Amino acid sequence: MNWWPFAKEPEVAAKDGPQAPIEEIERRAKQYLDDADGGKLIYPACKRCASDAAGDEPSICDHSRLEAFRYLLSVPRKEFALLGDPDQQALLLDGYLRQLPHDQTVIEFTGNTAADLSIAIIAGFNWLVHCAVLAGSDPKEFSERSAISAG
Repeated sequence: MNWWPFAKEPEVAAKDGPQAPIEEIERRAKQYLDDADGGKLIYPACKRCASDAAGDEPSICDHSRLEAFRYLLSVPRKEFALLGDPDQQALLLDGYLRQLPHDQTVIEFTGNTAADLSIAIIAGFNWLVHCAVLAGSDPKEFSERSAISAG
């Protein structure tokens, strides 16, 4: 299954510049979270059954990704948009690598852009692990696969 479908829609791919995928993720995540908050969908997505609205596997995977993105979208001053700026990526990567992983999905922003984006990214990954455990995955197996994929 493809875990990164964003910006593959023709209307998004036709837009110029690195901000197009970020704008599309923001639009889709806000719409999804509005639907979930409005009771149209079971939240989190990993708790859905096949008989629930959007209970099919592709929808659950897509919505779990959007749930994880909510942390990036909550970074103050919309600084998540810097992720699409090639000139900022080295600085942001450095900030990300300095963050220590933790086992909680609680976030507190610091006011430092690189640190705040790192905190949001780690919180998003923690959310995906949390959802995988809720869905019945063995956390050790999931962590080992993630480490192998990253290596």
